[in-house]
Amino acid sequence: MRTVVKLRWWIFGLLLALNLINNLDRQVFALVAPTLQEEMHWREVDYARMIAAFQITFAIMNLGLGRFIDGLGSRLSLALAIFFFSIAQVAHALVRGPGGFLLARVGLAVGEAPVYPATLKALAEWAPREERGSAAGLVHFGVMIGAIVAPLIIPWMTVHWGWQSGFIMTGMLGFMALIPWLFLYHRPETHTRLSEEERALIIGSRTTAAQGSRVPWLVLFRQRQLWVYVAIQAIVNPAWWFLTYWLPKFLGEVFGIKGVAITPYVTAVFAMAAVGALAGGALSGILLRRGFSLNAARKTTMLLCGLLMPLVIIATQTHSPWVAVAVIGLAAIVHQTWTATGAAILADLFPPRAVASVAGIGSFFGSLAGVIGAELTGRVLDGASGNYTPMFIYAGLAYLLAVGVVHLLSPRLKPVEAL
Repeated sequence: MRTVVKLRWWIFGLLLALNLINNLDRQVFALVAPTLQEEMHWREVDYARMIAAFQITFAIMNLGLGRFIDGLGSRLSLALAIFFFSIAQVAHALVRGPGGFLLARVGLAVGEAPVYPATLKALAEWAPREERGSAAGLVHFGVMIGAIVAPLIIPWMTVHWGWQSGFIMTGMLGFMALIPWLFLYHRPETHTRLSEEERALIIGSRTTAAQGSRVPWLVLFRQRQLWVYVAIQAIVNPAWWFLTYWLPKFLGEVFGIKGVAITPYVTAVFAMAAVGALAGGALSGILLRRGFSLNAARKTTMLLCGLLMPLVIIATQTHSPWVAVAVIGLAAIVHQTWTATGAAILADLFPPRAVASVAGIGSFFGSLAGVIGAELTGRVLDGASGNYTPMFIYAGLAYLLAVGVVHLLSPRLKPVEAL
């Protein structure tokens, strides 16, 4: 008998593809940065401030876009985001100098800012409780596949066709993704291809506060559950952004690995992250099915992340690039498990109509923390001749700190009862 894939898993797969393209776009800049820095004589602080410009814009846009997404809906919000960030990505190929790249990064941030809140809103609309971690993990798997593909093709394209080629190629992929997205995605309540059995399963697992109009900001800010998600984002984001943006530079400056030679090392890290997204995202759902409470399943998964993450500090103590890559790859597994679990917690705590607003607020604080982290990283590296140890120490300890804060804010992960 032929097995029919449920429609919700096609939706999750489409969200995977969109986030793959989104992260592929984002990775290009980090991979061509050594070439651009050499050709254009950037300082470390110049590079850090380009990253900061992206993050500041990303943060500001997220703060306001959440309510816009909750009003407009996931379908149109993601379509507009894909169109705009694809234009901004291609624009990178047309600029010269730090100022031009800073403006291009700002444009990309404007287009990319709606992607994650709208994705989380779509997951909250489509994923039953036991599948939220797995669905979020699948989406983050797509993000990591983008990060794997990028180092496989971008350095080669840079060598053979120039650094502009990576920006143009990845930007065009976004335009190509618009048609299947607009064709397939609709809310479960109105989707004509959805069976009544699957519709009932999806809608029946939502939080009790699922009805009503958009939630005012002041009401959201009074909810302790919002600050749970802010803690999940803001405390660990500087660690992940550091590992993402400085990985190629770390391998080049500490181990002398540059250009095309960097490909197997960066690919290995993000391949491990992809495994973490799939396996780690499913972990809390497995615990739920084994009888754990929602609170115990989510927090046990997060505590495991916190206990494993300090191993990343070994990267600064070894003389072997593959040992460094192994522990950074483990950190990537940990982070993807953490992120998928955090996305599941967001849908556990809030109804779909408020998810994008809360996700946007969380991303605002997470990006703001990332801005501070990027500036501090640039200053440390400029002042200490490439001493990466302080940033790796923070990355190693941040997740345990976040687990403690989350537990203090919400000992039982109780969802909002009314909004």
